[in-house]
Amino acid sequence: MIQTIYTVHLLVYSEDRHLSNLLRNILAGAGYEVEAVNNPKQLAEILSESDYDLALIDFRISQRRFEEILQIIEQASTTQTLEWIALIASSTKIPRGASGVVPLPVRVPTLLNEVAGTLRRLENQTHKEPPHPTLETDDDVYQLLSRNLLEQKTLSDIARTLNETLDLNTVLRKVVDAATILTPAEECLLLLPDEKGESLYVRAEKGVNSETARHFRLKTRETLAGQVFNTGKPILIDDSSWRQLKTTYFVRSLLYVPLKIKDQVIGVLGVNNRTSDVTFSERDMLLLENLASHAAIAIENARLYGISMARQKELEALVEASQVVNSTLDLAEVLHIIAQRLMDNANAAICEIIQHNLYSHDLHLLHSLRNAH
Repeated sequence: MIQTIYTVHLLVYSEDRHLSNLLRNILAGAGYEVEAVNNPKQLAEILSESDYDLALIDFRISQRRFEEILQIIEQASTTQTLEWIALIASSTKIPRGASGVVPLPVRVPTLLNEVAGTLRRLENQTHKEPPHPTLETDDDVYQLLSRNLLEQKTLSDIARTLNETLDLNTVLRKVVDAATILTPAEECLLLLPDEKGESLYVRAEKGVNSETARHFRLKTRETLAGQVFNTGKPILIDDSSWRQLKTTYFVRSLLYVPLKIKDQVIGVLGVNNRTSDVTFSERDMLLLENLASHAAIAIENARLYGISMARQKELEALVEASQVVNSTLDLAEVLHIIAQRLMDNANAAICEIIQHNLYSHDLHLLHSLRNAH
């Protein structure tokens, strides 16, 4: 089948820059021309300069801001009203005036299907002449090339985003977000080993109840995640049959890949579906492995940065304490200063300095300090 592809101009409004960049890359990868704005002033300026076929609006804004956005769109519309799709959280009521809805977090197939479907409905309603064609190609080939480009762009954007931060919590959150975007997953777990390496615990999650995640532990022996952690090889179960991850926690399909630095496995990245019967494919596994390779490096860099900053903080505390100690000969004041610096550095609530008598082996409390809170 030969399909004529037209240049379609889309406008994305989101005050979340990470989401707007992600949407722009996804939609551009599917062949659309996309502009993204992050505030009402930008929106008014860009609408005064160009025409768009469809807008996508992140509805996680106040009612007052929403009314302001709609007013800007209405005032900018000359020949026809700019239709828009609402990006909403699953619990949010569908806003009035929306031509379509995309639930958050964004899933690539859902987003692309909703945009394409809305554009078709609008074209049928207006019966307008489409823009000049820019490309003609076989539908199946186009879809495959579009998907490949989309995946490459998404991975590139994710890698760049991960490299922009050294905060470990931020890195982990972005990794699990990305995993549910690249794959048709309902849930994502990023598992790291405990100090003894006997169990894997949830360090970051997406779509999983926070209470469940807090108590989620998997042995590194005799579990699927443990097998991935020990062998460094991914596991894909795609037959839609129920699998028990742990007591009372069942999934229908799952995909686990190792987080590796060279040949060392530092954790496991997993996605699964508990209610959906959608299964994962070899392509999903390849995408998740690519994501995991970027994630492992970012996690290790953030971890080393955290250690470096902690050591720097310790050194600064010791230097500061020594300077203060040298400024006085009062023992009580010196002990108080040392205790305070130790508590600040260790984020502790209580500090006690105890003297050990080498001859009698008695312990004598020299100073005790407690935070007021």
